[in-house]
Amino acid sequence: AELIVRDSYIGNNSGVGDGGGIANSGLVDIYDGIVDSNFSESDGGGISNHGTLRLHGTTTIGSSEQGNSTFGTGGGIYAGHSSYTVVCATCTVTGNTAGGWWGDIAFPGGGVFVEGDGTLELEEPNRVFGNTPDQIAP
Repeated sequence: AELIVRDSYIGNNSGVGDGGGIANSGLVDIYDGIVDSNFSESDGGGISNHGTLRLHGTTTIGSSEQGNSTFGTGGGIYAGHSSYTVVCATCTVTGNTAGGWWGDIAFPGGGVFVEGDGTLELEEPNRVFGNTPDQIAP
């Protein structure tokens, strides 16, 4: 399945599974959209990607005011095994939190978490900043 999102706000959602705002296993293109203030109890507070995710234009994942959050990995974006994720040079990933703990270790990937053989294409200049506990993992 293919989803194209243009000039839209996806926010204030929550879920017990992956992907508080969007759970993708197909193809998603987001043009000039905002994914913010979403929560997941698992992975991917803003977006959980298990397919192909492409961010275009001025798309923003999170914000300095609220951001997306998760108890697992990938506060902004979780890129699962065998997934393909593109963050364009004019897109922003900020203000997101991966807030879970495993023993004494905080779950990583406040901005973006890439699992196993998932692929992240991060166009330069990189606009992934201000995420907690880190920007991109692993």
